[in-house]
Amino acid sequence: MTSQVILIELFDKACEGEVFGEEEMRRGNVDTRREHAIPHLDLDGEKDYTPGPQLVPAPSLPTDPTPPPNCTWSYISFSAASLAALKDLAVSTLPSSTEFISTDDVITAFIWLHITRARLPNQHNTTKKQARARAREKAPSHARSIPAAS
Repeated sequence: MTSQVILIELFDKACEGEVFGEEEMRRGNVDTRREHAIPHLDLDGEKDYTPGPQLVPAPSLPTDPTPPPNCTWSYISFSAASLAALKDLAVSTLPSSTEFISTDDVITAFIWLHITRARLPNQHNTTKKQARARAREKAPSHARSIPAAS
């Protein structure tokens, strides 16, 4: 079993509020080379442990929940030339100390960037921008009709 699988199983058990058994403690403490980086799991220490907000039970769901909206699954296909161009663009923006970046890294960052940008509040509200620009351009009409002091 890989360390990642062990970690996922332990995390699942912790999220469910279950107690770790002897075998799980042994598997969790198997790597002794890094024993000082992360302290070993300790059965005695569990008494002193207070779960953080991420482990507080979720509020109860309404008795008649509304059905979730329909979801769609989409595949995105990029040509090899597009991926190469995107990778070249990404590499050109990285510090020179970056030794390697995979195409998967580039496409993941590209998709993450655009999903995040799409979820941001709309910053391009042209009506408000135009109104503010006009307000700064000239004084209100009643102020323009007042004769200048001599």
